[in-house]
Amino acid sequence: MFSCSLKDTAAIQSTNQELEAWLVAVDKSGLPGKFKAWVYQHGILPRILWPLLVYEVPISTIESFERRVSKFLRKWLGLPRSLSIIALYGKNNMLKLPISSLNEEFKVSHTREVLQYRESSDPKVSQAGIEVRTGRKWRAAEAVDAAESRLRHRVLVGTAGEEQA
Repeated sequence: MFSCSLKDTAAIQSTNQELEAWLVAVDKSGLPGKFKAWVYQHGILPRILWPLLVYEVPISTIESFERRVSKFLRKWLGLPRSLSIIALYGKNNMLKLPISSLNEEFKVSHTREVLQYRESSDPKVSQAGIEVRTGRKWRAAEAVDAAESRLRHRVLVGTAGEEQA
């Protein structure tokens, strides 16, 4: 979506309206709840991730989108409203639901974007210093730097089990 102001606010509002329309349409369908959750995971989530990658969307907006999605998922799956997001999207829980968090998918796609620019085989791209903007709360470049630092530290220190073997 292009506008004369060249700002992303109109596109973000349009994405917000599309997400709401998709969730309401699925909610009004006659499908059982688990199928509605499946439609979200395999239909709505991939469609909503593309505009979030193309436009500069702050993480606080993504969090508001995820709150709305979580409300519908709890309703569709018959879960209490008080159920935490950790229980809904957690990967280390006793009961793992096959549902991806919009926030987590947003972060993964933006860290991938940072790595694609940084590790590009084209020197003009890798040396261009392209900045991936994600707002003030979370920065993709800082997250990539922290992860790389943890990996370097793990290589230097090693794991506790390697020394005994």
